[in-house]
Amino acid sequence: MKILIEVEEAAERLEELIDLALQQDEIYVCRGGRLVAQLTSFPGANDDTPSDEFAETLTDAGLTAASELPR
Repeated sequence: MKILIEVEEAAERLEELIDLALQQDEIYVCRGGRLVAQLTSFPGANDDTPSDEFAETLTDAGLTAASELPR
């Protein structure tokens, strides 16, 4: 299913949108009616990969919070 959603609503429903992306739905985020981003899942995201591995990757990169990710 293809889903178009405004940024404000996407922020409020992020967990639901991630679940939909994991089911291979196409999630497009809009700002003012214009497409600005796409939410997708990683290949194998439904595996039982421990999230600690991702946290270690952020730490290894010197990041401690998502707010520190490059923009």
